[in-house]
Amino acid sequence: MKASLLVIFFSVSVFHVSSQENFLDKISTRAVAEFQFPAFGDEQTFGIGFGGFLSAGYSLAPFFTPFLQGSLTVLPIDQLDTMSIINGGLGAGFIFQPLDRLTLRVDGLAGFYNAVWRDYTSAGISLGLRAEAGYRLSPAMTLSLNAGFSGYLTGADPLLTAFSAGLSFSLYFRGLRKEATHLEIKPIAIEPVFPVFYSYYDENSFGMVELINGETSDIEDVTVSFYLSDYMSQAKVCGTFASLKKNETLEVPLYAIFNEQVLTLTETSKTQAEIIVDYRLLGARRSVRLPVTMTMYHRNAMNWEDDRKAAAFVSPMDPAALWFARFTSSIVRDRMRSSINSNLQFAMGIFETLGLFGINYVIDPTSSYIEKSSQAQTIDYLQYPYQTLMYRGGDCDDLSILYSALLESVGIETAFLTIPGHIFMAFSAGVSEQKARESFYDPSMFIFANGEAWIPVEITMVKEGFLKAWRIGAKEWTDNEKTGSSAMFKMHDSWQIYKPVGIPDVNPRFSLPGDTATVRVFDMALNRFVARELEPQIADLQKLVKGSPTPEQANEFGIMFGSYGLLQEAWKQLSAAAKAGLPAAWTNLGNIAFLRKDYALGLQYYDWALKLNPDDSTALLGKARCHYEMENLKDSEKAYADLKVKNPELASKYSYLASIFGGEGRAWSFSDRLTSIDWIVPETRLADMALEGTAADLLRIAATDSMRVLENSSPGVEDPAAGALPETSTPVIAEAPAAGVQPAAEVQPAAEIQPVSETLPPVIAEAPPEDLELGPEKPPASAAEILPAAGTQPPLIAELPPPDKDIPSEKPAAAAEKTAEIVPEEPVRIAAAAAFSGEVPVIVEFMPPDRDLRAEELIKIVSLTGAFPALPEPQPSVIEFEEPVETALLTEDPRTLPEPVLPVMT
Repeated sequence: MKASLLVIFFSVSVFHVSSQENFLDKISTRAVAEFQFPAFGDEQTFGIGFGGFLSAGYSLAPFFTPFLQGSLTVLPIDQLDTMSIINGGLGAGFIFQPLDRLTLRVDGLAGFYNAVWRDYTSAGISLGLRAEAGYRLSPAMTLSLNAGFSGYLTGADPLLTAFSAGLSFSLYFRGLRKEATHLEIKPIAIEPVFPVFYSYYDENSFGMVELINGETSDIEDVTVSFYLSDYMSQAKVCGTFASLKKNETLEVPLYAIFNEQVLTLTETSKTQAEIIVDYRLLGARRSVRLPVTMTMYHRNAMNWEDDRKAAAFVSPMDPAALWFARFTSSIVRDRMRSSINSNLQFAMGIFETLGLFGINYVIDPTSSYIEKSSQAQTIDYLQYPYQTLMYRGGDCDDLSILYSALLESVGIETAFLTIPGHIFMAFSAGVSEQKARESFYDPSMFIFANGEAWIPVEITMVKEGFLKAWRIGAKEWTDNEKTGSSAMFKMHDSWQIYKPVGIPDVNPRFSLPGDTATVRVFDMALNRFVARELEPQIADLQKLVKGSPTPEQANEFGIMFGSYGLLQEAWKQLSAAAKAGLPAAWTNLGNIAFLRKDYALGLQYYDWALKLNPDDSTALLGKARCHYEMENLKDSEKAYADLKVKNPELASKYSYLASIFGGEGRAWSFSDRLTSIDWIVPETRLADMALEGTAADLLRIAATDSMRVLENSSPGVEDPAAGALPETSTPVIAEAPAAGVQPAAEVQPAAEIQPVSETLPPVIAEAPPEDLELGPEKPPASAAEILPAAGTQPPLIAELPPPDKDIPSEKPAAAAEKTAEIVPEEPVRIAAAAAFSGEVPVIVEFMPPDRDLRAEELIKIVSLTGAFPALPEPQPSVIEFEEPVETALLTEDPRTLPEPVLPVMT
């Protein structure tokens, strides 16, 4: 009796041992209800009995469980009375599981019993054997059928021998707890995480774990997740699997969706994460969690196992990059030349502004690309665009990232270029390979990929000017491409894998360059580029000029310079042609004045052109536009009304002249004005003269429309409607000289142009001036003394163009100084054409040319002398170039390259 009570107490008390989880996981209990069938003669004394027992077991192995058991059995005697048997003892169970839900069990047990019948008692040893077949309802419960044999011994003869059959219910405490599992998780590898690639890990693994199913049956609906509470909003599901068989293993890659909080890490640190596995075991949900320690790098960290990774730092939405790029692009947009590709001009302007801003190339001795790129797993420190702008310096990867981000923020596609020990960049020219080869002086300055033209830039030469950086970048690429050691990674392709990252809550702290200085450095760089591209074309045209150029030829040269924005060179040629008696040159001079916002001077020239040729629609249009900009609306309306009568088609393209609120055709910026200028072109051009010789292709070279460096694709410039651009925008055709003007010598056929043998194109005066500080500007003088009135006296022409009124002045104006007034002899042609009386326009004294915009030092042509009054400047000789010296080596850092020898202009 005491033994039975002890067994029952033990079975109940184990429920309270909650602190010992491992112990409880091995405990099981069983309740059995069964019938006893006396045998071997005892059925003559005892009837069929009924009883039950409770047992508590402890699993020592999956197949072996010892247990304690207590039972009570009641049997009838002679149908008149009953006998009760209380039994307790120890047993051992052997468990087999052929199927997930089927269990087979065999128990053997021995103990002591005590039988009571009326006043009769008997005690002795009990022995038993039992077999079960069970169905697992869940991991915690099993329902079984059992059959057995038991004997109750009393000395030589047993008290009772009987067979039994019944139903049992088993409860496994391990199955009651979801956390109690036999699924094992083994981390195979967990790599450190780079915060800059936090979105990359959503689809790319950073680790691997192995699952081992140690459960007693197959598991289903397996879900593996990763969770890092500090830097993830929710767990990331790394994989789902329908089932995992018992004792099988499975490798699962780890993924994560980190939030922007990782970008606050400024130091490398370790943190705790969890690997979570959820599954179903026999229909019951189970979950197991494994804590792991992992390394989180700081936000500037990266290795070079894949060069495309640097694209993650190129964020077009970086606040500092947006601020800087939009400031620069707004200036560039106002100063653009419509005949030059917009991508090139934006890139040039941003590059030059970076140099003006003070960006420096600085090699970090602890984080050099040369060393880090050769060791793929070494951690490098890369700067975000805002950091490079704030620090005003960085190494080659930092500057390439910054420049690429600035260009991408204005919509220009970029790419990283890598050669051994160095990284630089390229940007898309926005034109096809064929167009670039046809339009550019030296196609070897480009990278051609998939039919697209790309411009390489050695960004570390930010202090040397855009053209030199372009030339050196092209050479570096060409030299390494020959050896197969170069690679190009387009930014947008790299972003498909490594998405760009911007640091949240960035507050840029730096001052932008001044507007005036920015305008000047951009204009200088653009003038140098135009000069370089026009130089071979000018040389070809000069071959057609025998002796002194005619006025028509000078006018043609002036239009060519003016259409590319080289206004000082255009002014020289047009003023000489006007003095020599070419009426069209007066209108074109008015165009130059209009371009520079000197509307009063332009009005004088347009008026004089109309006196010489009252049918000049271009001069009439210029007069209306000048009056409009000067707010002389009545005069503008009158001129516009006359234009609508003389040339309604041209007038329809400038409808703003009929409204005080503006409208179609109005030019707000220098770029707009340059695009909308209508040049006056005579009937015979140098290009037409070339057709008489052997160089028929000079027609393409001389024509402005075909002579464009790149096709016109300037964003933000409102071009007039089709036909609004002057149909006379091609270079001037020379007229037959008028009476009194010496005709030009007959042009001989031009010699065939030989291909240039230089590896690098000649570059003229690339280095920007050292001092960008603007000198004091001098305002226009008040009206100068007026010459006696004469009806045939034209307005006097300054030898230098007026100052550019688009460039803001950052310093107070100084006192005006008079410049020499040059009064040419009265041209015979003008005297014959102007047979009327009128008041001579006021002579305007011009300021000296800006020292930072020395266009006349960039390119020179044959002076116009002989047939008309000579200009005061000496006649320069033809340009001669020296062969550039090859100095770059494959392994040299670009910053250590000796300065290439530039062509000398004599």
